[in-house]
Amino acid sequence: MLVVKRGVKLEAYKLFEKIYSEWKRNPHLHFEVPHPVTYTASEETLRRTRVKGKAVLVVYFLMPEQLSEIMYGIKPSVYVEKSAEFLAWLHTLGKAPNYMNVRELQHRHVTRMQTITESCLESHIISEDTACNIESEIKRISEIEDWGPTSIIHGDFNTRNILINRRNLAIIDFELTRHDYSYIDLARFVYNIKLRSNKYLPANENRLDFLASVFLKKYEKLHGNIDQRALVTCYFIELLEQLKTILDSTSMEISGLKGSISNSLIKRNLNYIVKQISHLRKKRKCLQN
Repeated sequence: MLVVKRGVKLEAYKLFEKIYSEWKRNPHLHFEVPHPVTYTASEETLRRTRVKGKAVLVVYFLMPEQLSEIMYGIKPSVYVEKSAEFLAWLHTLGKAPNYMNVRELQHRHVTRMQTITESCLESHIISEDTACNIESEIKRISEIEDWGPTSIIHGDFNTRNILINRRNLAIIDFELTRHDYSYIDLARFVYNIKLRSNKYLPANENRLDFLASVFLKKYEKLHGNIDQRALVTCYFIELLEQLKTILDSTSMEISGLKGSISNSLIKRNLNYIVKQISHLRKKRKCLQN
């Protein structure tokens, strides 16, 4: 659902109207897209189609396949496959317009990543060594010409915006819909699963990597081979966006036990993000060789 309010770009609303009209023309799609409306109580009604409330998908990805199917009616592997089906469909609706300057788009992403890094360093969220490593990686990324295909993207494709509705999916919150690099949607979904799972329990890396693999393989099957070097670039962009989320979270003062728990969860995710950034740098070197 697109919540039309102050700050939402007209471009996002127009693109969502296009997405909705294309969806209406195809009755065989296995996901739902709500009608574009202004902000009303209907958004809360749609959110109640989740199986057991807001936090269900955090628990959901940590459970074994069989137990998830018994408790929630759908396996995590099926959920990620259906999510890949939606993105593969969305990314075929239209490439970025010819007038869109790809180099300018890259420059905007690079500038934003540099700003996030500087802000995190100034706020002591990351160390000088980590900031230096990130900056050197941003420099390498800025020299790469091909960041992958461009298309209409959802822009905020994460587990909170993908609801389980009668064993199908209902995709909501298209406020960030725009023309951008397609793999940004893939990167956000993969790292949303990993970071949300890691936030609440020590992540089972093998299980999370399995779910990410299922998701990406399904996308490739429907949309064509993924350029791994371009995907790694979009992974890096997404990890910097997650750093920005942590920076914003640390500015909120929460006292007492709730604040202590919040700080602990933030620190766990921060450590995980820094570890993943280091992992991506090594992976990029391997792909270059």
